[in-house]
Amino acid sequence: MTLRTKFASQWVISPTIEYDYFIKGRQDSQLTDTGLGLSDASNKQDKGYGYRASLMIEKGAWAFGPWIQYWRIEDSDIVPVGFGFGVQEPQNETREYGVEVRYRF
Repeated sequence: MTLRTKFASQWVISPTIEYDYFIKGRQDSQLTDTGLGLSDASNKQDKGYGYRASLMIEKGAWAFGPWIQYWRIEDSDIVPVGFGFGVQEPQNETREYGVEVRYRF
């Protein structure tokens, strides 16, 4: 969702918020590359969410402002890899921050 609002004659402020629902993913681990006799693992993940937000300031063809992206993905299933061991991709969070500069032409 984005809301564009004019202020100070030729300036526009444009906050944006987005919610992302994680449907499914797969984490592949090439454990055979270790030479330890383990099998490769392919873990399925199916629970998680994310969001994105930004606050852009615009004037003419130029826009600039800060942004953030966030993901939280829950534990994967457990898959056997040999010798009675199983592996799991653990719950994880990712945060990214930045400043964006745009020029429209």
